[in-house]
Amino acid sequence: MKYRPEYKLEIVNRILNGESKSSIAAEVKINVGQIYSWYKKYKTLGYNGLKQDLRGAHMKKNKPIKPKGNLTKDEEIKYLKEKNEQLEMELDLLKKLNALVRQRKEPPKAKK
Repeated sequence: MKYRPEYKLEIVNRILNGESKSSIAAEVKINVGQIYSWYKKYKTLGYNGLKQDLRGAHMKKNKPIKPKGNLTKDEEIKYLKEKNEQLEMELDLLKKLNALVRQRKEPPKAKK
């Protein structure tokens, strides 16, 4: 089912105001994974992330580019936050890949 960006923003704002994703999901009868996806898109792309329909497309976020020269504290903080977010996404991906590899290597368990 396709939801309007305004509705998605309303849900995300409730999360930003402290409501739990699972309680909102139960109330509006939407999968909590879908709500988390909207929240993550909003955090990375802002409102435009909620407007885009990316089914079948890969979300590609460019790696943060460190500006040349001296940085102000605000610029450095922004760069470090973007770099940290990128590294967290890479770590999550590697953890999932590692789990899949381990799962495939395990022999099937015998049923009793």
